[in-house]
Amino acid sequence: MSKHLRRASSGHLLRNTNGHLVNDCQLTPAPCLCPTSLANSYAMQPAGLTACAICSGGSCSTTQSWDGTFQYLSNCTWLALNSNYTTWTAGQCFNIDGANLSTAQIELNPYDCQWELTLNCYSSSSDNTLWQGVKTTGNSPAGIYTKILGCTGPNTLEVF
Repeated sequence: MSKHLRRASSGHLLRNTNGHLVNDCQLTPAPCLCPTSLANSYAMQPAGLTACAICSGGSCSTTQSWDGTFQYLSNCTWLALNSNYTTWTAGQCFNIDGANLSTAQIELNPYDCQWELTLNCYSSSSDNTLWQGVKTTGNSPAGIYTKILGCTGPNTLEVF
């Protein structure tokens, strides 16, 4: 069933402040500029994700299973960094199901006005996306992301 678009009393389609069409189910749209007072960390459950056949390697001096924590870096970007860490160490790799992560982050895309969650593994191929999704509502990274690309995992992931 498709989402119903909202119309003004004039009959014209309504748009939010970001210029996106508004549907009946939509909450607050995602911002185009980074809001203030966001949390220093967010988390997700990586248990539903598995390594893809393309994942291999990585220049890692040490590896540890990733606990699903994202910690604030800067400019509305949070990187994978286990909850018991305070800084990222060169050569430290986190992994999901044995696949070393090359990128694991949440960030605000100011051009599309949406939150983006990206999980990439090291690979000899350029196609190394484990899971990538977007969230177009809410003033924080917390919420449900819908998968747009990836070789593993469910259609949605929740960040809390």
